[in-house]
Amino acid sequence: MKTITYNLKEKGTDYYEDIRKFSSEVSDYFSKNFDSSYSEFVNYIITNKIEPVRTFEEYVYDFLSAGVYLNIYSSYSNHSSNSLLQLQKSLYQLRRKNKSLKLYIDPLRGIISTAFLYNKKENKKITTPLKEFSKLILWLEAAGEFREETKRFEIIYNFLKNGEQNYAGNFISSIKKSGSWFETESIKQLGNYTRGVNDFIKELHKKYRWKENYIFTGRERIEYHLSLVGAELMNNGFKRNFHETKTKALLVPACMRFKRDDECKATANNFDMQCTGCSHECRVNHLTKLGKEKNFSVHIIPHSSDFTTWLKTWAVGTNVGVIGVACPLNLITGGLELKSLDIPAQCVMLDYCGCSNHWDEKGFPTELNEAELLKILEDKN
Repeated sequence: MKTITYNLKEKGTDYYEDIRKFSSEVSDYFSKNFDSSYSEFVNYIITNKIEPVRTFEEYVYDFLSAGVYLNIYSSYSNHSSNSLLQLQKSLYQLRRKNKSLKLYIDPLRGIISTAFLYNKKENKKITTPLKEFSKLILWLEAAGEFREETKRFEIIYNFLKNGEQNYAGNFISSIKKSGSWFETESIKQLGNYTRGVNDFIKELHKKYRWKENYIFTGRERIEYHLSLVGAELMNNGFKRNFHETKTKALLVPACMRFKRDDECKATANNFDMQCTGCSHECRVNHLTKLGKEKNFSVHIIPHSSDFTTWLKTWAVGTNVGVIGVACPLNLITGGLELKSLDIPAQCVMLDYCGCSNHWDEKGFPTELNEAELLKILEDKN
């Protein structure tokens, strides 16, 4: 095992103790600084019947992530052409609808992302903070890595659009301030786990130029911290509904397998795969055996793009609680999608990344913290 970008098993650390402590501090920050804004936002949700009111922790993540992304990506989005963003967004939507077009669309998206979308310039002033936020949302949609987050931001945008211009400006200023606070504090408290990110971007990210995953692999260190905290916040927010389900399903990525695709004997089952126990060294095999003891099923999801299809064809309406396993940059989008489909869920972060699709040419098996998995299954408080 080698550290590419992040590693939750750094010697002399206790990741789950650290993340719980810091996530609590994040919640406290928003309780102190967003009390009235939060109340007004929830009132807007209720009055306009936008959605069933979510937990405080879920809205904390919505506000915080909006602030973080405004700070990171406005210098890209403010300079991007609306027509180019719409084109890139349409290509992404077409690719998701028709996988057979991936071979043709991905190279084009890679060119557009590298040459235009991910081309940082001195920040260009946009007339109002609300227009800046709107442009950011379009840029994130075009990037294709934030499809669930942008749905959340649209709700915030519409809430602000219906209010006074000064209120919108102050709100956006406050969430950007929260993003700056988070960047400073997260480095102090989670930086031990993400030491590899900056070196990866500096030394290896150039290899991804002109590829469809150029933006995905170039995500900044603070975005890893945001996902780590977001996973903890969402687990807290989703816990009660998850434990009310009758059965549990563990969704693991293909990168956890010990053997390569051409050697693994897992059997395909529509949109997921089932372990057949072909290797005693395989962590998926071990989890499958554990599942038989602890009463949960294990499903291998070959690629994150298969996640949505699997959810819609198998889990919806079946009273199943899903535990998703992924690396930070994939986990939050998956968690938000589960919520949007009303599927009770929890998540466990991979201890490190290692898939051949994005991070390592040959790839190597990844793993999760089994003690944390069991805690999630058993802790109903």
